Amino acid sequence: MQYQELRGKKVLVTGASSGIGASTAELFAAQGAYVGVHYFRTEQGGEQTLRKVRALTDGCLLRADMRDEAQVKAMMENFAKQAGGIDILVNNAGTMLGRLIAL
Repeated sequence: MQYQELRGKKVLVTGASSGIGASTAELFAAQGAYVGVHYFRTEQGGEQTLRKVRALTDGCLLRADMRDEAQVKAMMENFAKQAGGIDILVNNAGTMLGRLIAL
């Protein structure tokens, strides 16, 4: 399904090196959006997602530790400069710290 209103939109997806974030980035790319692929620790995953994005549309790779306000600000500014603004932000980045398993 194509959503023409997404064509040309500038979309930044955090946590896009795997899982839901990678799939979200690819879905926006399939709609013709310019996609920013964010990663923190998994550069190889970010590069793989970007390759899939670029097979469909244009995009860029961005690294930032989302716990560091200065890095997040710099990432946002970098994306906005490269893309010409930000239309959509998908805040997907996250991790599970100290999982507890109840038996």
